[in-house]
This record gives sequence, C-alpha cells and structure tokens, in this order.
Amino acid sequence: MVEAIRTAVADSDRPVVGARAAQVALGVAPELSAQGWAGTGKFTAFVATYLPELTYVPQPPPGYVFDPTRHGVADLPHREDGAPPDASVVRRVSTVTNVPALTREQYGVLFAELATELQDNGYSSATSKQVRDRAHLREVPIGRAAIQFVVQGLQYSGATLVPGTTARDFATSWRDNVLMLCENAQMQLTDAERGELSSVIVGADQV
Repeated sequence: MVEAIRTAVADSDRPVVGARAAQVALGVAPELSAQGWAGTGKFTAFVATYLPELTYVPQPPPGYVFDPTRHGVADLPHREDGAPPDASVVRRVSTVTNVPALTREQYGVLFAELATELQDNGYSSATSKQVRDRAHLREVPIGRAAIQFVVQGLQYSGATLVPGTTARDFATSWRDNVLMLCENAQMQLTDAERGELSSVIVGADQV
C-alpha cells in the first residue's frame, strides 16, 4: 500500500490529488478504508504516519500529496484569490499527534499570557480559563481545550508552572514536547520542517 502511493507520486510530474493517491492504496487493499486506514483513522494520517517523506495538503480542495524534494506549494493549483495553499508542517503534526494547530500569533499570546497569569495568580484549576480570557481581551481567540492541552503537555514535559517562568521558557519546553510526540508517533520531520515548527512555536513569544 505504501509502495503503491510512493510509486504513484514518484511517477507523477505534479502533485497527486489526494483522492487519487487513496484510490491507489485501496486498489492494493480494498479493506483499508473500512479498517480505519491501518489504525490511523483517515487517509491524511496514514500518509503522515507511513509516508513521512511525502507531504499532504488539504488546500486547495480536494487536497494533494507530493514529494517535497521534487515539488512545493508553488506547484499546486492556487486559490481563486491567488494565495498559495497552506502546507504548514503544523497541520501535519496536528493530524498525527492531536497537538492543537495554533498559529504563530496564537502560540505567542498563549505563552505570554500564561506567564503573566502565573505571575499574577499562580497556578490553579482556573489557569486555562484565565489564559483564554486574557487572549480574548487581546483579540486573539484560543479555545480553552487547546490551552489545556498545552498546559498539560508542559506539565508532562517537566516545565515548572510557577511565577517567574518566562514565555520563552514555556515555548521551548512545548516545542521539545511536540518534537517528542512526533518521535513517539514515528513521524519523521526534515530539518526544514523542524525549523518551521520551531519558528511557529518558539519564534512567536515576543508579542
């Protein structure tokens, strides 16, 4: 199944429509979809898990699979407004690990307001709600579930949720935790992808 998709992408002179790549796999194993794509749940997660050297992008519809060493977002059809589709590694990581697909701005505000909230009130069961409310006041909406996911991940990674911990401390701890989650999921990232992920998470805390 993996080799069938890999061959289809290698034989194409342009990114392959996702549905076409999925059909190639189903041609080898028709039961794959009904069985939950080998335990990954869906085709996009299957590609991210078993074909980490390939990139899947959902935009523009219907989604495309390509080899980033041969093609890039510039080779994809553009949206009607001319903007390139989003091929961010953040979305791939989110698909595989369930890490919230937050933007650079959202991560920056989250870590900054978490540091401020801890400085003002210390840690409590209401910390996630308070950070959500602080972010809302800055007109950068972040769901409480996403904030709680990050806060719990920071705790699991050994970060100290105490006054005096800086936004950058949180950002670097979270980045390291996300990279560990990727490794545990056997999701291989290129150096460029690791750099992009770090830029989104750590490079955003100076807001």
